[in-house]
Amino acid sequence: MPINASNALTLAHQLRVYTAEAANFSDMVDVLYVAQMIEKFIGYVDQIKQLPDVIVEMASNIMLVDDHILWMSQKEEKACSSIVRSLERIAARTLGSNAQHMAVNSIALASIQLPPSLFASPVPAAPLADCKLQLLVFRNGKLFCSTGNSSRLADDGKRRSVATPVIYAGTYGCGVGNLSEPVAVSLRHPGEGADPVAAYWNFEVLGGMGGWSAEGCQLASREPNVTSLHCRHLSNVAVLMELSSFPSEAGGAGEVLHPAMYTCTAVLLLCLFTTIITYIGWHMLLNLCFHMAMTAAVFAGGITLTGYLIVCQAVGIILHYSSLSTLLWMAVTARVLYRDLTWKAPRQPDGDASQPAPRPMLRFYLIAGGIPLIICGITAAVNIHNYHDNNPYCWLVWRPSLGAFYVPVAFILLVTWIYFLCAALSLQCRPSHRKDVPEPLEPPPRLGTAGDLLTDSGSISVTLNSGPPCPEQDGVYSLQVQFWALVTTHVLHGAAEREAKRRSYPLNLGSHNGGLKGSKYDMDLGGADGAAGMKTGLWKSETTV
Repeated sequence: MPINASNALTLAHQLRVYTAEAANFSDMVDVLYVAQMIEKFIGYVDQIKQLPDVIVEMASNIMLVDDHILWMSQKEEKACSSIVRSLERIAARTLGSNAQHMAVNSIALASIQLPPSLFASPVPAAPLADCKLQLLVFRNGKLFCSTGNSSRLADDGKRRSVATPVIYAGTYGCGVGNLSEPVAVSLRHPGEGADPVAAYWNFEVLGGMGGWSAEGCQLASREPNVTSLHCRHLSNVAVLMELSSFPSEAGGAGEVLHPAMYTCTAVLLLCLFTTIITYIGWHMLLNLCFHMAMTAAVFAGGITLTGYLIVCQAVGIILHYSSLSTLLWMAVTARVLYRDLTWKAPRQPDGDASQPAPRPMLRFYLIAGGIPLIICGITAAVNIHNYHDNNPYCWLVWRPSLGAFYVPVAFILLVTWIYFLCAALSLQCRPSHRKDVPEPLEPPPRLGTAGDLLTDSGSISVTLNSGPPCPEQDGVYSLQVQFWALVTTHVLHGAAEREAKRRSYPLNLGSHNGGLKGSKYDMDLGGADGAAGMKTGLWKSETTV
C-alpha cells in the first residue's frame, strides 16, 4: 500500500500498535520492515504534527527486541543505524521558528554542557539566522550494534558494552565543524562497572556498519552512579564498561520484590489458610480463600521470573486464571447472599413428599472454575507468547489482555455490584428486630456428604427442617456481617489487583526554544526510571554570541 500524506498517520499508528509487542519479535524481518517504514514516514513529519511522536514511540518499542535479532538486522541491512539516522532527522524537520515543547521528569538520566564557541558566528557581525541544536537520549545502547571485528575500537571486541544512556547532540543550520572546545557530558548508570571508556558512535567504521570509537573522548570524573566525560564530537556518546561488572538493566531471574511484599503475603496466606481450616465445609468461602491464596503466592513468588520463558508463561496463566476465578467466586457468593436475604420457604401441599435438595453448587463450580479455564485456554492456544512480552513482569501483553482479562473483569464487577446493591436494599428493608425462630427439640436430619457439597448454602450442612427457616441464622454470623465482610474483601482485593496489573510506559518528547548569550549551555535531561524507550529534546537558537 503506497504511503501518502492522507494515510501516513493512520499507517504509523497501526505500526506503533504492531511494535508494542516488539519483545516477541523472533525474526529480523520484523525489524527490517519497521526500519523501512520509519524511513518512509520521515518524509511527512513536516506535514503531520502528530507523526514525530508516533515514530519516536515505534523506535522506543524496537529497543525491546532481543539483542541477537537487532544484531542480525543491523548486519543484514543496517536497520538499527537507519532507525537512529531517522530519529536524528526528525528534529531538523519538525521544529518551526517559534516552536516550544517542554517536558520534565523527576529522575535525571544525563546532563550536557555545550561550549559557547559552538554558537559563535564565523563573521562577528553576522547573526546565526536559524541554528538548531538536536538532542536525543536513548535509555540503552541496543540500537548501536557492532557487527564486525571491533577489537581495536572502544568496546574491545565486545568485551565492553554500553552501561549508560546514549546521548546524541547535533546541530542543524549552524555550520559547526570541528569543536575547538569539548562538550561535557554526565551520564547516570545503574551500578559500578570495570574498565570504563568514553566513546562516540562512528557510523563510518567497520565498512559502514558503525562502531564505538574512543578517539576524541575521555573520562573526566567518576562517582558511584554518574560518570562525566569530555568529547570533541557532536554525535552519540556513552560510557562503555565490562558487562559482568554492572547489573542488568531489566532485572533478571534473580530480581526480588520489596521485602514488605513477602512479609504481607506470608501474613495473608496464614490468615487465608486459617480461614480454610476453620470453615472447611463452607465451600464457597473455601474456594474464595483458596484462589486468593493462589493469586498472592504465585504473584509474590513468580511475577518477576522473566528470565525463564516457560516458567514465566506458566506464572502468567496461573495469575490470569486465579484472578478471574477469585472475582467469580465473589460474584457467586454475592448472589447466594442476596438469595438468602430474599428467600421465602415454599409451601408444600399436605401429604406430598419433600422434593430432593437442589444442587446448584455444581453450577457454581462450572461458572467460577470453568469460565476462567476456557478463557485462559483460548488465550494460550491462540498464542502462548501472549503471557510473556519481555517486560519486568510475567503477565498478559496489552492487546490480548483487553479481551481476555479486562472485559470479563468489567462484566463480573458489574454483576457483583448489582447483587451487592440489591442485597443492601434488602438489608435496609428488613425489620431491625426479628424474633428468633425456636429451634427444634431434636436435631434435624442432615444430608450426606454429597448433599453438603452440592448445596449453595454457606453453612457446613443443609438441614431438612419442616419448620420455617431462619435466613438470619447461618450458625456463626448474621447475614449483615457476611455482607459487609464480603464487600470489604471485594474492595480490598480489587484495589490490590488493580495496582498489581497497572502498567505504564512513560515516554516524553521535550524541547526548548531560547537564546544563548556566550556562557556554557547547561541542560539536564530527566527520565523515568525503568521507562522502556528514549527521550528526545530539540533546542533552537536564534541569537548571536
